[in-house]
Amino acid sequence: MVSFGGKMSVAALISQLATAAPDLVIGRLLGFGTVGIYSRAIGVTTLFNKTIMSAIAPVAMPALAARHRDGGDMLT
Repeated sequence: MVSFGGKMSVAALISQLATAAPDLVIGRLLGFGTVGIYSRAIGVTTLFNKTIMSAIAPVAMPALAARHRDGGDMLT
């Protein structure tokens, strides 16, 4: 359990660093105003993902899985 937990903790830490890295780099190179605009833009895209995609995915994914299992065309 410790081995798995340690690996997952490292993975979560790397994920958080990767998420925060653009903010840190933009803030360092271009200033606080620019990083604020960037952060706002990321917030808008996250809002879209949480609201629209979280409503569509529970319906679309099972339908696509059923079509795939039946051997149907996945592009139409």
